[in-house]
Amino acid sequence: MADGHQEIKKPEAERKTTMHGYLKLLLIVFSIAMCGVLCAARSMYLAVAPGSESNGVTLVRPNTKFTDLGDCNWFKSATCGDEVEEEDDRWGVLNNEVTVRCSSIPNNTLCCDQSSPDSDVCFLRGDVRTHPSSSSVLLVGSSSPLKTILPYPRKWDTSVAARSATLSLLPTSYAPSCDVVHSVPAVVFATDAFAGNLFHAFNEGLVPLFLTSHHLRRRVALVILHYKHWWHSKYSDILRQISAFPPVDFAAGNKTHCFSSAIVGLRFHGVLSLDPSRSKNHASMSAFRRLLAEAYHKPGHNSRLRRRSRRPKLVIISREKTRVIENEADVTALAEEVGFEVEVVRPSDRLPLSALYEALSVSEAMLGVHGAAMAHLLFLRRKAAVVEVVPLGLERLASGCFGEPAARIGLKYEEYRVGARESSLSRRYGEGHEKKKCWVRRDDIHSWELLKLLKAGTVD
Repeated sequence: MADGHQEIKKPEAERKTTMHGYLKLLLIVFSIAMCGVLCAARSMYLAVAPGSESNGVTLVRPNTKFTDLGDCNWFKSATCGDEVEEEDDRWGVLNNEVTVRCSSIPNNTLCCDQSSPDSDVCFLRGDVRTHPSSSSVLLVGSSSPLKTILPYPRKWDTSVAARSATLSLLPTSYAPSCDVVHSVPAVVFATDAFAGNLFHAFNEGLVPLFLTSHHLRRRVALVILHYKHWWHSKYSDILRQISAFPPVDFAAGNKTHCFSSAIVGLRFHGVLSLDPSRSKNHASMSAFRRLLAEAYHKPGHNSRLRRRSRRPKLVIISREKTRVIENEADVTALAEEVGFEVEVVRPSDRLPLSALYEALSVSEAMLGVHGAAMAHLLFLRRKAAVVEVVPLGLERLASGCFGEPAARIGLKYEEYRVGARESSLSRRYGEGHEKKKCWVRRDDIHSWELLKLLKAGTVD
């Protein structure tokens, strides 16, 4: 499903909702929104230079002195915190996780941490070379054992293996000549398992990427398997905050990229979550959200909008095809009546993330129906309110995907659970209809595998 997080497939009629009991909820959200506070962010600009040519080999260097990149006042305690003990390599510790596995990676060594149920992460130090034709990363001259991993942080989900290819980490004496030489470590990862889904892009992509590489302070090359230009274009503002270098397409031109060290795979702490106690310099969602502010903040933007209106602002994330609020105009009118300034936003491929950040970062509240677009709650400032309209049978997914993460980053989260009579399903199936009973009893389902079968339509 391109728009939503592993949700249960329902009949088309059930995908539209008429909200009747929202007045009390909007009043509650209004009171919460009035307590919101502004979050300031300063902007920082980074110039990136193309590689220079030397004897047919491209040498990739950034066009910056990195004076801002190591500034502890920027990420504050979330990034700087305790100083990380450096290994012999000039780039310091590759593995930033607080763990006994791979805590030290000697030269010419491959070490993998496969203890997590969510992801495998491997660390290579020495003569590291990519080999696209065999879907391999080579460690030349090493005697470490061969490893094969899925470089996507969702290894518990068997369906991901069909969507994203594995990668072999191969110690070898074979040394293909270098086409491109990089002066910084590589982070090799995949993005293609749920292409086009915003929730998965953040949950299994950008947040884990930040966690895995942020301690390198942008001195890292992002090597992307199954590179998609549209993906890089959509998230380029964020990626520039993670790396000072252009991303590397692993397979492009079948070129061999050479590094002195590499991280393959991404760490994963939880759904839209980071646990500061698990990393050596305390990576947190607060630090990630400051990174978003650096990526999208425009000088004077907050103050300009605050002068325009003193009313709390509510952004409604609107849907056009499935899970539509049928009386959205009434909801908008009522929200304005109780005191909100309302902006209706319809996310699409044509609407850049910067525009959504601009709308949400100065808002006191966001309202939307459960789906991938609810991940935009990451753009809200601390203490803002989030209202999620939860369709029949999706209560647990709503709480796990957005309710709990929202609370952890300091947002006020409220659910509006759609009643059976409010769903357009009630117009398609009468009282006592067996299919309707199935939807209503969906809350009794505990098996993720069964949920996936229901989503695929193989279980009635």
